[in-house]
Order: sequence, then structure tokens, then C-alpha cells
Amino acid sequence: MRRIVVGTAVAVALAVAGGGCFTSWAITQAVGGQRILDEKTRSEAVPIPGVKEELRVRLPLREELLVTPAGSLEAPRPLPFALDCRTNQFARDQVHRVAFRYGSTWKKIAVMMLVIEAGIAASVYLGNDQDPGAQVVAGFFAADALASGVLALAPRKDVSGSETVPRTSPIRDDCPEGLELAIGGERYPVDAAGGVGEVGFAAIDGWMQQPIGRMDVILGDRAVPVIVGDLELCQWNRARHPPPPGGGSDPRCPLVLPTSAYATMPVPVGTLTHIAEP
Repeated sequence: MRRIVVGTAVAVALAVAGGGCFTSWAITQAVGGQRILDEKTRSEAVPIPGVKEELRVRLPLREELLVTPAGSLEAPRPLPFALDCRTNQFARDQVHRVAFRYGSTWKKIAVMMLVIEAGIAASVYLGNDQDPGAQVVAGFFAADALASGVLALAPRKDVSGSETVPRTSPIRDDCPEGLELAIGGERYPVDAAGGVGEVGFAAIDGWMQQPIGRMDVILGDRAVPVIVGDLELCQWNRARHPPPPGGGSDPRCPLVLPTSAYATMPVPVGTLTHIAEP
């Protein structure tokens, strides 16, 4: 009985899933992934003028819980209602790159793959010479091994290029002094932790049930609206004013709803820069 070194199914799986050195190289060329072949890459980032600063205020639409550490016996408990403030700076860098391809590392790998694939082809052919499927696989690896040998002779190629890369820098995660929430002509101060007090929360709750006018975030002479649509209103009222048992839910509200509403306020660079106390 002839010994089968690599069964047909296994050999086909190797050919389809693993492929060979030349096959992998051809795929990278086809899908634009040539950068994976770069060696000795050097890059330099040059900042592009035009830094922007932004305050983003998040208004949670449902009760949030304090997450306890893993393994803790303490059950998660509700957090007091508070806005969440995040200040970020947004910039762009022009990144210049230089590298080369088909250097010594590439040539060593290509020669190594030539030997490995030639060995696979010979093993499959000698162990399954009566199996047509295995012979196809053996031919595939033999051809790929030959092509890998040709790739090992590819001349070194210098490559360079540049691209614009966005960069985000967190500045602070507390609410700035002087921040206010305006509802129905009344202003409610927001403390550093995002608290608006009981009166402020009651005003938010009343507006969410009957939204008249706008809800704005105000800082100095700047005011931006909190973006609240029908879905946000559904979430707030579903979470804080659920219908009585058997009353059914509002058919206008889908099952999946946003969990937060946001206000985004661009400010001059440096307006909200936070310097930590020593």
C-alpha cells in the first residue's frame, strides 16, 4: 500500500489558505498592500498649521452605573446625574517616509520559501502520485517555488512618500469654569464634575417631556445647542418615565436608541488648556 504523505484535502487546504511566497506577493500587489514589504523604514512627522480646539459635552439619556472592579462583591450602584465634558485639540501631521524593498531580508526569505515549497511539492508528488488532486497541489507549489526564486533576484527598490495623518490630543476631562446649561431662557451653572443640581436636573427632565425652544451649552459669549431629536427624547422618557405595567411602550420609539446627546463647541486654541496643579 502506497504511503500518503499529505492527503488531498490537507494539500488543497494548504494551497488555498496558505498559498506560497509568490502567491502572497501577488496578492499584496493586487490589493495595494506593498507597504508590508518595506524594510528599514524611517519617518518624520511635520506639524501642519491649523490646530483646532473643541469642547464636547455629553448628556446621558439614561441612568449610568458605577462599574465595580472584577471580583468585587459590591453591586454596581447608580451614579448621580452629571454632564460629561471632554476637551481635545485636533491637528494634522505631514508624515514623510523613506524605505526600501527587496533588500537582504527579502532575498533570504524568498530563498528559504523556495526551498520549503520545493520540498512540499516533492513530498506531495512522491507520496500521492496516483491522486490527481494532489498532483495539482504539487504543481502549484512547484510553480510557486520557481517564481519565488525569481523574486529573490529582484533588485533593491527605494521607496518614499508622504501622507497627512490626523492627531487628537486630550486636554482635559473636567467641565470648564463658567459653563452653563440654558433651558427655556433660564441658565443653570455646571460644576467641574458636570453636576447641574436638583433644579437643573428638573429643568432638563421637564424639557425632555415637553421640548420647547432649545437646550444650549453656554461658555462666555459662545452658545451651542445640545443635539436632541426624537430618538434622544424616546430614550430619556423610556428610561426615566417608563409606562405603567400593561400600558405598552410608545410605538414611535424603536428598540435600539442612543444613550447620550451631545453638544460640540469649537473654541480658540488655548482657551481651555488645563495645567495640572503641582
